[in-house]
Amino acid sequence: ATHGGPEQTFALIADLWSAYTWQAIQPHDVAAMLALLKIARLRGNPRHDDTWADLAGYAACGAELVGGVYAEQP
Repeated sequence: ATHGGPEQTFALIADLWSAYTWQAIQPHDVAAMLALLKIARLRGNPRHDDTWADLAGYAACGAELVGGVYAEQP
């Protein structure tokens, strides 16, 4: 709620990352890459509860973006 919904926030991040990398990045790619960031952090400290919660949150956002609440196509 603090940063807006995943559909707007992840779309903005995708636009910025696409411009920076010169590659097409979609909002669901943002969710996957942020999840990978959390997995990398877990390698350093697997006991950090917030990281596990964030990982689950990014997975849930990705699911919503590709086939759930925010899906544009069936």
